[in-house]
Parts: sequence; C-alpha cells; structure tokens
Amino acid sequence: MPEHTLEKGKQVIEGLTSLGQALGYFVRPEMPVKREQFNPPAVDVAWLSEKDQEFPLMIFEVESSATNTIANNAVKVLGQPNQEFEKPLFFFHIIVRGGQHSSHIEPLRTQFGTHNYRHYRLALKEDTILVKDIFSQHRRITRKLDLSSIILALRNRAWQGIDLESVLLHIEALGFESGQGTFLPSYALLSKKFPELQKQFLRYLRARFASSNPIKEYDNYPSYLGHQCSYPIHIGLLTAIGTPEEKVKYLQKLQQWQDNPLFLPSMIGPHFGLSRDYDWFILNFAGPLWALVAALMHDLPEAGLYIAQQCRALILEMKSAPPDLSIFTALWMLHIAASSELAEEEFEIARNYINERGGIPAELLYEPPEVLSFDPEAGKEAYPRWISNSTNLKLVPALKNFRVGYNAQVLTPEQYCSEAITLGIDALIEEEIWNTYSSKLVHLLLA
Repeated sequence: MPEHTLEKGKQVIEGLTSLGQALGYFVRPEMPVKREQFNPPAVDVAWLSEKDQEFPLMIFEVESSATNTIANNAVKVLGQPNQEFEKPLFFFHIIVRGGQHSSHIEPLRTQFGTHNYRHYRLALKEDTILVKDIFSQHRRITRKLDLSSIILALRNRAWQGIDLESVLLHIEALGFESGQGTFLPSYALLSKKFPELQKQFLRYLRARFASSNPIKEYDNYPSYLGHQCSYPIHIGLLTAIGTPEEKVKYLQKLQQWQDNPLFLPSMIGPHFGLSRDYDWFILNFAGPLWALVAALMHDLPEAGLYIAQQCRALILEMKSAPPDLSIFTALWMLHIAASSELAEEEFEIARNYINERGGIPAELLYEPPEVLSFDPEAGKEAYPRWISNSTNLKLVPALKNFRVGYNAQVLTPEQYCSEAITLGIDALIEEEIWNTYSSKLVHLLLA
C-alpha cells in the first residue's frame, strides 16, 4: 500500500497507535490482510489482543481524501470470505480531508453500513465521534480502563481538535472502571501535570455526589489523608465551588458524616483507646485535616465554628497529655477559630489552653510544625519535644492582635478558591505535602 504523504494522515496513524497501546492492544501498522501472497494489501493500523494473534479486533484505514478508490480499502477487508480473513470487531474508515459532498462517501455507507463499519470525516470535525466510537467498541471487550494512560494518549497532536470533556463524559457513561476504584484519583493526579484537568476532577466529583452514595465508593488515593479521609476533603472541595445554597447543604453533609450514630459519637473524636492507629491519627492528623476542611469551607462562618467545636472536643480530652502532644491540635483550633467570625469563644478556649501550658514557640505560632509523627508502638515518650525543648515560648495574643500579627495577604475570591482547591487536591495525592502544608493552610485561614 502507498505510504501516507499527507502530514495529517501521519498524525492520525500516530495517534491511533498511541491510543491503542494505552488501551492495552498490540498495535500493528501496515498489517497484511492476505497470507501467502506477494506484496499483499494491508490496513494502516490494526489492534490485536495479543502479539501473535492472526486476526485483529479493530482495523483503521486512513484516507488522505475521498477519491474514487476509497471503496477499495473497505472491500479488501469486508469483501473477503471469512475463511481468508475473519472480520474485525469494528472497521474505522477515516477520511482526513474533503468528503463534505463527495459522491464516493454515500456508496460506502450503503454498501457496508450493515457491517461493523463506519466512516469519519475529519474535515467535518468528526474526530470526537471517532474517539467516542473507539471507546464504545472497547467497552464491548472490557470494563477496565487506565484513565491516566488514556488522557496522556489523547494529548497526542492527532487529537488536538477533539472535545475532551465530551469524550470523558462518554467514557464515564459507558461504565468503565479504574483499577484505583473510581476515576477521581486519576483526575487528581493528572491535574498536577495538566492544570486544565482540575475542572474535570471537580466535575466528576460533583456528579458522583449527585448520583450515588460517595461514602461507600472506593477512592484509592496515594496519600494517607486521601486514602483515609477523602470524604470530608471532598465535601470541602465541593463547598469551595458550590452556590450559596449548595454550600449550606454540604455543611449539613459534613455534619451528618461527623455525627453519624453508626460510628460512635463521632467519626473524628476523642475516642482514645479504640486502636493505636486511631490514637495516632487523632494526635497527628485531626487538627491539620479539620484546618484544611475549614479553609475549603471558608465562605461559611458557621462551618468554621462547627469545625472549631470538633477540635475543642479533642483538646478537652487531652488535658492530661504533655503539651508536646496536646497543644498541636489546640494550635490548629486557634487558626480555625480565627478564620470564622462566629468562633471568638472557641478562639479564646484554644488561646487559654495554650497559654496555661506555657505558650507556643514564637516561630511556630503562624506556621505550625509538621505532623508530630507520634508512634504509639514506640511507647508514650516517643514524640517530638517541640514545646518542652523550646526556649522561646510566646503567649498567644488576643484575637484582634493575633490577626494583625500575621499580616495576611489579601486574596480575591477567585484567588482564594483556586489556592484552596489546589491544596485540597494536593492533600489527596501527595504524601509529602507536610513540608509546605502548614504555611499554606495558615495563609488561607487568615487571608
């Protein structure tokens, strides 16, 4: 078969190759359709389930234009007896340019439309339809899909003109499943490399909350917080992008989750002794996690109040613990309460709690330390001495002076929302987020 000279045709073949590989096929270009024949006709791209498979599952023929020989490329596959060449699952016939009013197109539809055959005219912007149809045919074979590999393949120059969101909606509607549970982890990870995909993460998250029980769905995020606590972070992210009415409903969902009677008095509470892992979580992560959710729900002062009250319940049960353990959560409660105009009482409780124990290292007042990394298996003394070893303790000032002392940067609502959402997604996927987590969180809470 003549080699393609049109650059667009070469790009399409390149794009089909990368997409086929991403879907797990063995891709064979210029595959002969007849055995035991000198210089046999070949198809441009064939997708096989295995390398040594004799007949392809999918065939792609790429035409530079709709000439009077276009039918030959369909006949060489669909016109052969099955004994010679078994018919593919689907035949995709792609016309790169022209074809709007070509007299050669309609006979193809008439002759082969009853077969698993369809043609696509890229000049008429049918590349999105082509890609959707590829996924529809692939779904007949499997429901598993590596969305990260697929999106990377769709960034090939051949697919620059497709409507990516429409394709992604189609993939989701077909019921594909990811090895990571839902597609949320894939969207989250990809949004770090391709920020424009952040909106797809948020769109998918919103749709999932609207159509199912998200608490029961499995999201295999790579970070500890993402794996253990995705639900309250999801609620915070949805609040950040929600309408005023939706924000109130999301706060109610957070309260329902936290106060669910099926899980003791609360999901995150001072229930020490349940397990070593739970104790470790409460001491290390409860404060920063609640602070993140409060930052994401910044538009709702009542959310800040509610979250500060959850921290209050924690620190009241830590009264007998050494300051190196108990003040960590109280410090986060301080910042959470300062972010809400309704939580002045909670601020004073946290302030007095810290000051009664001697204060806080001055350099950490506005930049709390990383997680304590308290290891319950190493014994009760195995924790950092970030309070008791400090020689520069400072009493927490009153609320007004506390806010003035930070000299917060003024952010527009759009800037705030963007920074908060990015931080929320980072918490879901980045295990080493703690290196910069504290300062970014305080920056948002006191903005």
